Amino acid sequence: MKKIKLYWKLFVIPIFLLVAFGIAYVSYFRHTETPHMHDFDPGISDKRKVAIYENMIDALRDENYGSSVDYQKRAETNHIQCGRVLSGDTEYINTLVGENRIPLIENRRLNMSCPAIQDRIHSKTQDFKLLDSGIAFARVVYTDYEFIEKQLEMSWHPQNVFCFTVDKKSPDEFISRMQKLDECMENVVVLPVLENYDSSGHNMNIGHKRCMEALLPKTDWSYILLLQNHDVIIKSVYEISKIYSLLGGVNDVHFGKEIDGRRVPGLKWDPRSMNLFINGKI
Repeated sequence: MKKIKLYWKLFVIPIFLLVAFGIAYVSYFRHTETPHMHDFDPGISDKRKVAIYENMIDALRDENYGSSVDYQKRAETNHIQCGRVLSGDTEYINTLVGENRIPLIENRRLNMSCPAIQDRIHSKTQDFKLLDSGIAFARVVYTDYEFIEKQLEMSWHPQNVFCFTVDKKSPDEFISRMQKLDECMENVVVLPVLENYDSSGHNMNIGHKRCMEALLPKTDWSYILLLQNHDVIIKSVYEISKIYSLLGGVNDVHFGKEIDGRRVPGLKWDPRSMNLFINGKI
């Protein structure tokens, strides 16, 4: 009987310890994983992930990759034939959208030195045509630094100026990267982190207003775009400049029906009550 009890202890106790250790390990892992541990949308199949990485590897192996003085595509999208997309090739476009969409893969070792940032945003050998007038960009941001940097690259021009105001709730790493833009780029302003922003629009106007005030001393611009984190600009700087020249000082403002839950009862929302006219005159 004693031998049976001894064997029972020798068998059960190790099993119990293994199970307990396993539970503790899984619990620790689940609570200490970083946001970077799941780079992919779970809706993307493993087969698709492999194809994405293969395209990236092919791009990085290309001895000419990164040597262009013009706009540099990311490794994820280097294989895309933009001409076919712009010409409306539906069959080809369908290979890039929906379940075939291409996610941005975060570079966890992104070089954040000033020379590296400057080289990614604009090459020293890159030539720029003169704009009729510079353009100002004010963007409220909170995440996805590489996306923000790419948007800056797409709109960068020596005559343009850029202001970013960062959500106070943003991760420290994102904030420090944004501040590095201010340090490294002569026509970029990153404001002190003061406000919390959210998808309901809280403090957005304050952030944009602070950017406008910060950019006013930079006089070589006539129009400003008010943007949020993931807004994508689909026109080139030259197209935007031409559009604004045609507007000739007129503002282009989108408006729609207000959200009932955000309307303050008793306030008047007509243009005159909101003081939209100089000296009260139309």
